[in-house]
Amino acid sequence: MQNLRVIENDLVPVYETSTGEKVVYGTELHEILGAPSVYREWVKRRLNDVDAVENEDFEGVEISTPSRQKLNQHIIKLDTAKEMAMLERNEKVKQVRRYFIQVEKKYKQGIRTGLSQDNYLKLAEVVSSCGNDRFPYISRILDEMGLRPTREQGPVQTPADDPSVSSFLVGANVMNRPTNDVYQEYVEYCSARYLSPMSNIIFSKMANRILGLRVIDKKINGKKRRVFIPATSEGRRF
Repeated sequence: MQNLRVIENDLVPVYETSTGEKVVYGTELHEILGAPSVYREWVKRRLNDVDAVENEDFEGVEISTPSRQKLNQHIIKLDTAKEMAMLERNEKVKQVRRYFIQVEKKYKQGIRTGLSQDNYLKLAEVVSSCGNDRFPYISRILDEMGLRPTREQGPVQTPADDPSVSSFLVGANVMNRPTNDVYQEYVEYCSARYLSPMSNIIFSKMANRILGLRVIDKKINGKKRRVFIPATSEGRRF
């Protein structure tokens, strides 16, 4: 669960891992909840109370403070953090719980509204062929929608199936945009997650196949650009 980036910071900072999992730091959750016991005792008790499994529901890490002291920290999945918060007995609990639910809804809705039903299936096949454990958050949403096929159902498997591309496409704005602009965003996405990006050509081919697109030549501000459009749209095919 390393390589975290902040995606929400209204009440408790919520982070996203390189695989799309939403997590929080235990110390930050402990602080906002105002638990009376010290963090070390509190986190051990609450993780035990919710039957959390290490390396599945949370990860214990050791970090260095600015004063070079070692601090035991916990990276906790959002649903587990929500269960832990609900065990507290103070006014902050309802506020934190509602906040976590809003975050979950926001990002689940983002996945569900971004693709058509057919393209969900294509994305599901790519996730399955790459290994569902590589994208636990996306896999869980696809499971809830009943769209994730098993390997026995014949998932798509080609050399171009790279998990960095499929995960980027989940929330990317691709339609009717220049391919080079989208590819640059993909490269930045990979860089932020310490991933190796695919080539521009392979990226475009994967985007076309997963999202049901094609590329055409189009003049934008007097310059010819290559643009992603729906495969069924008219236009000069590239």
